[in-house]
Amino acid sequence: MPPTQKQSSFAPFIVLTIIDLLFIVLFIVGTILTSDALQPWNATQGTIVGVQVIQCKGTQGAEYAVRFTDRAGQVHTATYQACGYFGVPTNLSPGDSISIIYLPDNPTVIAAPTEPSGNFQFGVCGAIFFGFCQLLILGFWIRAWIRRKRAGSPRVQESVKFPRATDEA
Repeated sequence: MPPTQKQSSFAPFIVLTIIDLLFIVLFIVGTILTSDALQPWNATQGTIVGVQVIQCKGTQGAEYAVRFTDRAGQVHTATYQACGYFGVPTNLSPGDSISIIYLPDNPTVIAAPTEPSGNFQFGVCGAIFFGFCQLLILGFWIRAWIRRKRAGSPRVQESVKFPRATDEA
């Protein structure tokens, strides 16, 4: 049976809905799987032991070598790239103190205390954005459905023809 106009007019809405829901799922699953915010970070103070100037997407940043002591009392040195994001200054010098977080299972992975949550917030905001897009699509879908129902229902004619005086004879 070939699709009628009524059946096929909702096809774009259905396709947009499916695509939008896929993006929402991808943002949520991707955020959960790749986010360091869900890792068990430990916070500590470290000392800058080396600084190297780097380029960060058109701006100047710094790569810090940071020495810190973990909770077990072992001393580690790890590098961290600061590009001015997440509130980490790019003008620190050797000997300066810096707040960091590290993964207990892999102390060579360090970050600024606000960095993992910043990445997580990006994923959550993306899912929320596509959720609002889904609401817009749903609104247009409902509007089209209401218009279709009104067009298909019997209506009272708006203009009633009355016989004119010239029509009598």
